[in-house]
Amino acid sequence: AHILCFGSDAGEDSGHVWAYHAITDTWISIGDDELPVAVAAFVLGGKVILLSDREHSGTSGSILTSLDVQDEVSFGWINYAVVSLYLLGMLAVGFYFSRKNNNTEEFFKGGGRIPWWAAGISIFATALSAITFLSIPAKAYAADWKMFMYNMTILMIVPVVVRCYLPFIKKLNVASVYQYLENRFSSSVRYLASAFFCIFMFARVAIVLFLPSLALNAVTGLDIYLCIVLMGVVTIVYCTMGGIEAVVWGDVIQGFLLVGGAILSFAWIVRGIDGGFGQMMTVALSEEKFHVFDFSLDITQPVFWVAIVGGFANQILTYTSDQSVVQKYLTVKDSSSTEKGLWLNGILAVPVTFIFLGIGTGLYVFFKQHPYMLNAGMTNTDSIFPHYMMCQLPAGVAGLLIAAVFAAAMSPLASNINSSTTVMSEDFYAKLFPGCTDGQKLRFARVAGVIVGGLGVAMAIVLATFDIASLWDQFNFFLGLLTSGLGGLFMMGIFTDRIGTRAALTGFAGSIVVLLACSARTAMTSTLYGFTGLLSCFVIGYLASFIYGYRR
Repeated sequence: AHILCFGSDAGEDSGHVWAYHAITDTWISIGDDELPVAVAAFVLGGKVILLSDREHSGTSGSILTSLDVQDEVSFGWINYAVVSLYLLGMLAVGFYFSRKNNNTEEFFKGGGRIPWWAAGISIFATALSAITFLSIPAKAYAADWKMFMYNMTILMIVPVVVRCYLPFIKKLNVASVYQYLENRFSSSVRYLASAFFCIFMFARVAIVLFLPSLALNAVTGLDIYLCIVLMGVVTIVYCTMGGIEAVVWGDVIQGFLLVGGAILSFAWIVRGIDGGFGQMMTVALSEEKFHVFDFSLDITQPVFWVAIVGGFANQILTYTSDQSVVQKYLTVKDSSSTEKGLWLNGILAVPVTFIFLGIGTGLYVFFKQHPYMLNAGMTNTDSIFPHYMMCQLPAGVAGLLIAAVFAAAMSPLASNINSSTTVMSEDFYAKLFPGCTDGQKLRFARVAGVIVGGLGVAMAIVLATFDIASLWDQFNFFLGLLTSGLGGLFMMGIFTDRIGTRAALTGFAGSIVVLLACSARTAMTSTLYGFTGLLSCFVIGYLASFIYGYRR
């Protein structure tokens, strides 16, 4: 969508092919062979296909000419060594903590001995997935900083979570947060919420595996299926062996790698811009790349109020009804430690958002100055950051940044697998087999982790066969469709006492119908899916309570 190509039949430029890059508004030469004049061109499989008609080609029919515009880069043994060391390190974390996991209390909650700062960094790293590491810079590169306010809503929700939700969660002192829904409503509501959460986790595992694998394949030549399997298998091994402690401390390591890699990348990008940071600011300001506050009433774009409302709702969903995040609250000794961890997570989000958006803006200015370094065959904007890593960073440093991309996928993946096994063990296995021993439940949790991870890997492989334009939009769709109802159930239970089981289930089902209708009938941005589902769930459930009766 970003490339237009043509040839010229005039003078010395005869047969010369140019590519126009719509994002940076630049032209680059991609071929000077004796080529017929192209009347149409398109990108397919990393190649530019030129179509010439009968009149211009001088033949009896149309002809197709293929130009290979793939980057000629080699990953190299140094980069392979760096990535291999990272993967081996994560396996070592799993082996180390496997010695401590002799019961489900250790496996699911780490014995409550995780330091608050480690829990905060773990929550931060889980949220800082490959979607952030690749898609946020890509959006800033292709557009502007409208998504800045979306990330700032993390700070806005911390007081709400601490004051309204945390007391209920800590009071339960159980491994699965969905136990609250049984206490407040009924076991059927708990089963429904747990089942939807597991389905969402399968989808999320697939997305966070597929996105970086797709980007890495596009610029390094690494087989996309190999990337998916490698990240999936290593993560499954270390998180099923070491339990939540391996997940949390792995997240700490990965968090430092992610942030350190981002800072290094930004510094290197600025270093490569002619005129340095000052020139980057000049170009970005003149072309409105720092545009944040768009107050137009447009539900199709992440304008200011859409980012605030949608971001606030999506963060509420993540930090109150997502077991992969809420489970981290239970790994520390008390509510005060959880509160400090949440504030640390929120505070870290501010500078990191600046860094990732700054990377995207820096990439825009860099490639505007050096358009010949762009790949005319790259149609997926999410690949722009890995493209820079492989083409501009020296061996070893590029490997470190590719390892950071792996970490961006593996951190949330480990939390997703561990939280899914927790829910499956506590909400299903223990209920179906009430006489099971703790050892049997622990063995089931490990087997379930392998199954969940394996299903996620399989789904990612299936996704690899399709062309998905924006993984961020797909993720928000799943977030809104599968989890906004979960957030609505918790909201109904905590903020009103008149809603009973039947009204709650009616609200849950109604929110799905509303979201599907909005997706099919409107052009509403996916950023608002979470808010739409959350609000419709609560409103429909509350109104239904007047039909069914108080607490019915």
